[in-house]
Amino acid sequence: MKYYYYILAILTAFTAFSCSESSSTCDNSGFHVSCTYDASLNRDSATLYFLEEDYNKLSSAGLCVVKPGNAFEWQGHVTGPKAAFLKFSNDSVPFYFVLEPGETTIKVHRTSWEINGGQCNKEYTRFMQHRKSIIKEKNKVFNYYLKIAADSTLTATTEKDILAQDSILSDSLHRYTAWRMTTGGPVAVIARERFFNTLPKQYQIKIK
Repeated sequence: MKYYYYILAILTAFTAFSCSESSSTCDNSGFHVSCTYDASLNRDSATLYFLEEDYNKLSSAGLCVVKPGNAFEWQGHVTGPKAAFLKFSNDSVPFYFVLEPGETTIKVHRTSWEINGGQCNKEYTRFMQHRKSIIKEKNKVFNYYLKIAADSTLTATTEKDILAQDSILSDSLHRYTAWRMTTGGPVAVIARERFFNTLPKQYQIKIK
């Protein structure tokens, strides 16, 4: 338990610095977004949306239609980092990222993705990777439980220990995610949009 809170404390300090630094050093408002995707996903059109937080308004950078295998591209201007997403015509799940001045390159694979460009996108990637690492540990604990339950080596003491580990990991995941939603900036907006409904009520109440 101390291990996960120690990592959380480090990430909290680093994230708060990096996001504020990104917002204060963006001088050029021009952006260029390029998105490539796995051919098996069959993507041929997408629209880029971004949130204007000052007005609580969703704006569009336009619809892009491409031939199979070609990259989607958008250009325009933003005053600073904005929570954004791509909405593909044949997919109901938005692809979230941070629209920042400068060059942003997105690669969407069948089971993974990469975003390069901008300090806030680096932070968003770190946030998602840390959540994934905690979830991976939870799955390892659960799979171990299934294994020893199946081979009849599960004892009451072991089961109690496993439940305690799972509880610690779940609490770390919820605390980390909820904390990220309260830090402000575009990454916090995306975190809330994607994961607010996954949090227990006691965490949701603190965020509202």
